[in-house]
Amino acid sequence: GWYLIDSGPFARMKPEPGSKSTVSDEGIFFDMVDMAKQVHIITSRRFVELEGDALGIPEDARGVLESPKEWEDADNRKQGFFWDQHKAFDKWLLEDSQKRNVALQWGTGGHMLYFPSVAEVKANSPPNQRLRGFRVPVEFDQRLQKEKYLFFPSCMKDEGSTQEWRYLAQVGSW
Repeated sequence: GWYLIDSGPFARMKPEPGSKSTVSDEGIFFDMVDMAKQVHIITSRRFVELEGDALGIPEDARGVLESPKEWEDADNRKQGFFWDQHKAFDKWLLEDSQKRNVALQWGTGGHMLYFPSVAEVKANSPPNQRLRGFRVPVEFDQRLQKEKYLFFPSCMKDEGSTQEWRYLAQVGSW
């Protein structure tokens, strides 16, 4: 299975200073009830508990939030702790995902996921050129299926180009 990991405090579109609304969760962007019908959903904290040792997540990156409520209820000192832990987790995730080659450059503006494979889609139901545009076909291949996690980093490079690193809408698929 895949892990959908929320990265914690907002990096963009930050609320006004003093607002307690500085932590997002995936429910802001996705219908989690509907998604849970097909995807097993756990929190970032649970992911760290389950996979931290096996993946080598450093201790200073394991104190991630359980929920936005935990952030809202925390005093400034505890919020500072969570912020530092999430930054360390983000740093680990970026470095580890690149090392494992699981930081997928599949932005919806430049890529289209062909499922179950590029060859099968091209043979049986290729999208017309107008629909595909200039997007490059990519596939969830055997290697990726065996990985512990996949990372779809947003705004990792090239100022958040939708062609490479933006996933907020969806992974473009056919």
